[in-house]
Amino acid sequence: MKTTRSTSFVIAAFGFAALCSGHGFAADQATPNKTIPPGGSGSASVVSPVSTAPLELASWDDIKIFTYEQRTEFAAGLKRLEEKLDGQIGELTAKRATMKNDPKEWDSAMRTLKDARAYLKSSGSEMNETSPELWSDQKEKIQRAWQSTQDAVGKVKASTTS
Repeated sequence: MKTTRSTSFVIAAFGFAALCSGHGFAADQATPNKTIPPGGSGSASVVSPVSTAPLELASWDDIKIFTYEQRTEFAAGLKRLEEKLDGQIGELTAKRATMKNDPKEWDSAMRTLKDARAYLKSSGSEMNETSPELWSDQKEKIQRAWQSTQDAVGKVKASTTS
């Protein structure tokens, strides 16, 4: 019985360690992750985790450099961009409640923004199915989707102040 408990504990400990290392978790998320450069040879380079910066500072530039081998880090960065966008939408929605002018233009701009948000999310979910050969094309698609959301945010902001 004692061997079974010890074995179970060791297996659980290794499983937890593998789970944490597979997702780039660190004890405090302040230590950098080591990543293997494209081609899989050479020494590992140190890349700061995407999630250390405040959410409002998350940017496309933080994740556009990630390779197919770094798709886990890319996905985490994209999630942060989506969270940033959700925060922007929340702020804009709160401003609408205080608007004194006709909200038709704002409503139209917000529909465009929500459509752009849905497209970004669907493009991001397609990353799970992307092959190494199509990685760059899919990243470009996501970049265009992200830019579309930010353009739409600008239009909603403009309609809030007009």
